[in-house]
Amino acid sequence: MNNIALVGLGVWGKKLLRTFSEICSIRFVCTTGKDENTSWLKDKYPGILHTTDYEALLARGDIDAVIIATPINTHYKLAKKALKANKHIFLEKPLTNNILEAEELLDLSEKNKKLLFVGNVFLYHSAFQEIKDILNGQKIEYIYTSWEKFGSFREDLLWNLLPHDLGIIFLLMGYPSKFEIIEQKGFITDIDILVLRLKYEDGRSSLLQYNRIADKKNKRLTIITDKMSLVWSNNDLFTITKDNLQNNLTYSSDKDPLMLEAQEFLSLLEKKDYKNDISYLDRDVVRLLSAISSSLGRK
Repeated sequence: MNNIALVGLGVWGKKLLRTFSEICSIRFVCTTGKDENTSWLKDKYPGILHTTDYEALLARGDIDAVIIATPINTHYKLAKKALKANKHIFLEKPLTNNILEAEELLDLSEKNKKLLFVGNVFLYHSAFQEIKDILNGQKIEYIYTSWEKFGSFREDLLWNLLPHDLGIIFLLMGYPSKFEIIEQKGFITDIDILVLRLKYEDGRSSLLQYNRIADKKNKRLTIITDKMSLVWSNNDLFTITKDNLQNNLTYSSDKDPLMLEAQEFLSLLEKKDYKNDISYLDRDVVRLLSAISSSLGRK
């Protein structure tokens, strides 16, 4: 089951095409027909067929699955059509920007026994897998995440950046009981700096900070338990314990997380394991993001 079509050929769509083409057969790419994308595809992947007819693509019996890498506001419509056509789906996060639509897609995937796989590349990062092994049941008291970068102003900070960290936090700490917007500042868009706190009924909390008008690029996540502190900075993992007050480099990753994610998708298809827990985790991400968006006065 490795005849797959890609829908969308933006920056991330091109990355997905490069990755998946190394490990499976991409038969078709479907785009809106922009010359720059069709020319790029013809030059880089002359053996892959191009179409602008999504419905005709879904009607083909030789396509088992589709990779959807399109703007978030198109996810629901495209994914619903694919599920109704009995195709498995790799869908870039988040599922949708509407909780009712997210739940409908998950229900439809269960009903049709099709895999609805939501891509959240940091959840498949080998450093994150190492974190889960190190924690091994320890109770997490606090998580702090910081993401500095410059650009991506055409993307919505709330819906494009937060899903990554919320997915990690939900996996490690569960769904929060409350959230608090500490700081919101716009410069290029309505939100370019955001500070958010998640609170839990037992007193635990997480703090999330984002700045996409920074002069450098750095992504860092700090986890504090009663025994240790772990810092995940880009591809490196550092640990500190109360017995050893040294910032020790515990793990450094040289693995491509996008490749690991793609391999997991294909593995689930091969095993016919069509219920992916990450998709249900992403439903909760959509639920919280919808609430945050509403509190910020967005529709």
